[in-house]
Parts: sequence; C-alpha cells; structure tokens
Amino acid sequence: MRLIMKLRNAFITILLAGMSAALLIANGSKQILHYAYYHPGPDGEQMMQNWNGTIIWNTHPSRSELWVQTGGKTLLILDKSVLEAMQKATDPLRHSTASNSKQREAELNGVYAKTNKIVTEAIAKGLGTPAKP
Repeated sequence: MRLIMKLRNAFITILLAGMSAALLIANGSKQILHYAYYHPGPDGEQMMQNWNGTIIWNTHPSRSELWVQTGGKTLLILDKSVLEAMQKATDPLRHSTASNSKQREAELNGVYAKTNKIVTEAIAKGLGTPAKP
C-alpha cells in the first residue's frame, strides 16, 4: 500500500511539474515563480513542485516545508501560516473529483493561482531563510 501511495504521489509530482511548465509559458511576461512544497500527510508524501532542480525529500526532517528560488537565492520558509495556506491550497489535488482533462486543468490552474499568491506574499514579507535543499 505504501508503494502505491508513493507511485501515486510521484505521478502527481510529474503531472504538476508539467502543468507548471505550461502555466509559465502561458503567463509569458508575469514573474516566474520557482518553489517546491512538501507536506508529509497521513497517507504518505504529498508534494507539489514548480522548481528548478532536485530536492531529496527523504533526507529532510518529517515536516512541511516551502522552498523558494528568488533573486539568485534559495530560501526555506517554515512560517506556520504560510505552510497551512499551502496545504489548504493544494488540498484539491489530493482529493480531485475531476472526470476529464479540462476539469483537471481548471483545477490545477486554480491551485497554482492560489499557491503563486501565497509564495509572492511570503517573499514580499521577507519570510524565509537562505538554505540549501
């Protein structure tokens, strides 16, 4: 069962990474955000990435983390309100009821709109400490 959950989560990660690239191309001149979010939930690893690089999550503490690449720096954000907002924003991906690709795309666009806003606000507030993933 754990293997099935890991495979499901890996599929979600790949799907999200692909959608991230499509959204970035579609947004054109808008600020390009690079972030990775990890939340170890009760059903295993749950992650959402829009990231340049690799993070080996199993080498990290078992906690929620938001990593942001901005201005040539990599920041780790552990602010509780930001992480709770990210968990809430990404929840539809874990409980999707989309029955076709158009519904799934609309769902993903909604999630990315929310998470992009959360990340942008966290950066503006100066949250995060320089770190290496």
